[in-house]
Amino acid sequence: MPLKFFQLKGLPVMLICIIVMLLFSCRRNSTDNHSSRAVSPCNYDTTGYRFYEAYQYDSALFYFGKTRLCFQQKNLSETDNPRWFGKNFQYTADAWYAAGDFDSALQYYRQAARLYQGVGDSLKYSENLNSAGICYAIMSKYDSAESVMKRAIAIEEKMDSSTGLADLYQNMGIVYSDQGKIEAAIDYYFKAFSLCEKTGDSTGYVDMSKCLADLYLNNKDTLMAEKYLNKALSWVTPFTENVTLAGLYCSLGEFAFFKRQYNQALNWFNQLAELSRKTGYKRGLAAAYSNLASYWQVMKNYDLSVSYHRQAIELDKSLDNQYGVVDSQVLLAEVYYESGKYHEAIAVLQEALDITTEHEITDQLPPVYKGMYENLKALRRYDAALQYHELYLTEKEKLSGVEMQEKIRDIEARYENEKALRSIEKLNQQTLFQQQKIRSREYFLWMSAGLLLVIMALFLLMIRQHKLKTKLEQIDMEQRLLRAQLRPHFIFNVLNSLKYYIQTGQNDPALTHLSSFARLMRKTLYQTSQDEVSLQDELDVLHDYLLLESTKFGNELTYAVEVDKEIDAAAFSIPPIILQPFVENALVHAFKDKQGEKKIRIAVGLSSFPGVLNIAISDNGTGMNVDRKPGHKQSMGGAITARRLTYFNKVNGFSGKAVEVISNEQLGQSSGTVIHLHIARKKQVNHDKDHNH
Repeated sequence: MPLKFFQLKGLPVMLICIIVMLLFSCRRNSTDNHSSRAVSPCNYDTTGYRFYEAYQYDSALFYFGKTRLCFQQKNLSETDNPRWFGKNFQYTADAWYAAGDFDSALQYYRQAARLYQGVGDSLKYSENLNSAGICYAIMSKYDSAESVMKRAIAIEEKMDSSTGLADLYQNMGIVYSDQGKIEAAIDYYFKAFSLCEKTGDSTGYVDMSKCLADLYLNNKDTLMAEKYLNKALSWVTPFTENVTLAGLYCSLGEFAFFKRQYNQALNWFNQLAELSRKTGYKRGLAAAYSNLASYWQVMKNYDLSVSYHRQAIELDKSLDNQYGVVDSQVLLAEVYYESGKYHEAIAVLQEALDITTEHEITDQLPPVYKGMYENLKALRRYDAALQYHELYLTEKEKLSGVEMQEKIRDIEARYENEKALRSIEKLNQQTLFQQQKIRSREYFLWMSAGLLLVIMALFLLMIRQHKLKTKLEQIDMEQRLLRAQLRPHFIFNVLNSLKYYIQTGQNDPALTHLSSFARLMRKTLYQTSQDEVSLQDELDVLHDYLLLESTKFGNELTYAVEVDKEIDAAAFSIPPIILQPFVENALVHAFKDKQGEKKIRIAVGLSSFPGVLNIAISDNGTGMNVDRKPGHKQSMGGAITARRLTYFNKVNGFSGKAVEVISNEQLGQSSGTVIHLHIARKKQVNHDKDHNH
């Protein structure tokens, strides 16, 4: 009985279980079919990426290729599954790049970019364009690198992606630096530096600090190079990428080598070689070999030096890094020259010359030509040596080291200025937020009971005092920022005149100029430390400045300072160094293409506005006709001065326009420009005159 009951009752239970299992199986198949639309059915990429992270690039490439083979066997096309293929192509490109095959990497990056562009994934599209640009740059195809990177920059700027833009700006800086376009390079470097600070990107900050240190070291500014290397070290974390660390080790070693700290340099170069071998980073290993070769050259071990140079050249050739090949060949030629092997040096330099010509690596031409000249001269082949010496003089850098340092510092100053302005803007936003908060509190307090009126009045008084204090602090910060920019700007301009005499060998005028410059600096440094000076003091400084500047123009420059007899120049206060930037603008720009006599006239008189002085600065330069090059271009100094003058006038009760620029052609004359400065008249009180003696 129990057995029969079990058999009768168990049959329907078994049927129910079978039905449930069939339903579950159908649901699982349905789920699997659904998920297959999102997850690749050939998921070998995960395994491949694990090998990639373990620096086993051959195994990684094998599994990435296995994924594509699986796609092919399952009849999966790029059109139907662009993201699967895009991901696989990008992984494959990364592996080829790490393995040092940049041509193969480039092909896969371009395919990945094409697929991501097709599906509208702007972030991935830009990322692969950036990587393709790096490959182009390594292969010395700079036009292509610049083209694809600018496309990526346009995409990232549209998306306002700070991290992506910082990486692209840095890479553009490297591209321009490799081509010898230093100004463009440092401009992009500081753009990237600013974004790295904004986002807190430690790896990017290390990279940018290293790049700036390299620039300063190339221009022999060791103080600034050390400053940025220390910044880079301070941002290194356990998560800093190995490629970034390798670049930093290289820069630290080169800095120590430049300072003749050879043991320390050797330590950094060995660390670079060890890290590069561990990670399979061939570019880093090539750099390590090249630097180790330089070390052994200094140690007079020429055989070992040649061996390391040869290894570096072979690695760079395998990477298609033509720039690195030429750089190592130039250094190898120096070793041959020192060891008296002039024919071997010439052979190496000839190969380097062929590469620089083919790939347009123009900034490597001067050292190649110089090396050819020295070795041919040593072989007493004087005619050929002379030809290369002339080529060397023609191709060497147009800017001297001092001028390039000034340009780098100018861009750095602009970056620091923008950083300060951002701080002021942030302060303004905080002030605005605080004011809104205050208004809300005021509304709430005025709605309170009458018993709190006395407390509320005291509270409002404190708030108002705080607002005024905040506003005054903001204005004071702006004033300090503006005055701080005047000193280096003015000093660099006068030093350029002194440098002219030294370069042309005019020693007596140089000494006279230096004495005049010292006197002018004493007056200028005093004035820039004051909030206000007398009009007479300002005119005296301007006279000294024009006297110094006129020596550059010979007998062609004449100037006149005229003060209306109704005006006592010693009795009026104006901001310091208010006239010199506009006069300098005329000297630099208005007379740039001017031939013959050059005239400047400064006329001080009364303005048509009550209680306002008018100072007219006129020249007979090329004017401002739009069909010609402009005679006046507002410089940084001119812009700063206009803002200072506007603030001075506002404080002293004049709200009209502070600066007016008029082309003489608008007045019916053939050429020239007039700048009118409207300055609120303020009586001079208790000014110290001792500084003029």
